[in-house]
Amino acid sequence: MATAIFPFIQDDEGMAASGSDLYVFCDLLAIAVTGAHPSGMILRTMGQPQVARGWKFIDGDPMPLNRAQAFNAYTNHPDYDGPIMPLPGTEYADAPVIHI
Repeated sequence: MATAIFPFIQDDEGMAASGSDLYVFCDLLAIAVTGAHPSGMILRTMGQPQVARGWKFIDGDPMPLNRAQAFNAYTNHPDYDGPIMPLPGTEYADAPVIHI
């Protein structure tokens, strides 16, 4: 299983991230869109409130999770398949449809 945190900053001019983080993100995204392995993605904003949205990849296509599915995905530890406490101040929201 491969997981990574991809920090970026967004402002009125666009998004910015470090080059090394971008390479890791692109590598993991490439794995997800092949459809060869079960994959998912969570986007968590760091504002107030913090908002988490999620997608699972089915045959390489990102399928949006609703807020309950995002909560479930975010509060289960992938390494030992057990629950973890939700982070205080985090709201869970329906994910929009995205096309890659």
